[in-house]
Amino acid sequence: MVNSLIEVDKLEWDNEILSDVFNDRDQSLIWQIPLSTGSEVDSWYWWKENNGFFTVKSAYGLQQQLFSRPGFASSSDFWRKLWKLKLPPKEGLNIWSEVESVEAAMILWSIWNTRNDVVWNDKLSMVDEVIQNAKINYVDWFNAQQADKDSHRDHHEAQSDKWKPPEFPIIKVNVDGAIFSFENQFGVGLVAWSASGVIVQAKTVCKIGALQSHEVEAMGMKEALSLIKANDWHDVIVESDCLQVILDLQNDKIMASP
Repeated sequence: MVNSLIEVDKLEWDNEILSDVFNDRDQSLIWQIPLSTGSEVDSWYWWKENNGFFTVKSAYGLQQQLFSRPGFASSSDFWRKLWKLKLPPKEGLNIWSEVESVEAAMILWSIWNTRNDVVWNDKLSMVDEVIQNAKINYVDWFNAQQADKDSHRDHHEAQSDKWKPPEFPIIKVNVDGAIFSFENQFGVGLVAWSASGVIVQAKTVCKIGALQSHEVEAMGMKEALSLIKANDWHDVIVESDCLQVILDLQNDKIMASP
């Protein structure tokens, strides 16, 4: 039973039991599952979307991640059969999708790089290596485009927001999270400020787990609420730099995920 793997008093995974029962791979997967402090009934949800509901976009993103893994199969049987169809040249060109076009360009680029290695470095690569390098280059390019969009948005938000103390008699609690991948741990830090900019109280929490950044930030918000309740504060502002968590808290939407 799953509940035998959990420290009931803390509602956390029992590290000692997990180490005794599971191998390193399974332990790593289990530590990626956040435990809810509520008493909700267990349910299925799509882990690649924050709200738990399946989308084609997230499934496509997962597919591209799998493409970058060594030894992953190339094209599907569907595409192999499709390209073998005896079609007029015009119709043959029309079946190219945007994704297929980019993949073809990456393969040509990989062939060009391989050709340069042969000419200038006297290095010969196998066909499988050329295809694999093309896949890796495509995934790196796709991720770079997403990261560039995120960095521009974060830079704009950083320029428009500047920290300031709250108005009297409000208390402001700043929340931030950190991930320590090598130690398989994450932590959250809380700082409560008065209207004069003086630290009223501070707290740090460090736990074992391999959560995603927005999950850690959500844990930080929960700790902030516990701190506010423990001190019986009433006029409080909780501030976080994680836009995703803020929007989730502000929006009244249905979520399938815990």
